[in-house]
Amino acid sequence: MSISFFGMGYVGLTTAVCLAERGLEIIGVDVDQEKINSIRKGQPGFYEKGLESALNMARTAGHLSCTTDGQQAVINS
Repeated sequence: MSISFFGMGYVGLTTAVCLAERGLEIIGVDVDQEKINSIRKGQPGFYEKGLESALNMARTAGHLSCTTDGQQAVINS
């Protein structure tokens, strides 16, 4: 199952990573390209205990991807 998740801020990214850790395919969407670039590099942009490690594991497993293209994310979920 793929899920589009809109808003990769504190709540959105943390929730998306938690779902991705459980094996769901998450497509994170945000209008901020710099934020998307940071997430793609494994850097959440804020501190939440264990989040950076979990983010990198989810990315490496292929369970989390990010984009600024909301329409494409919805089509692919």
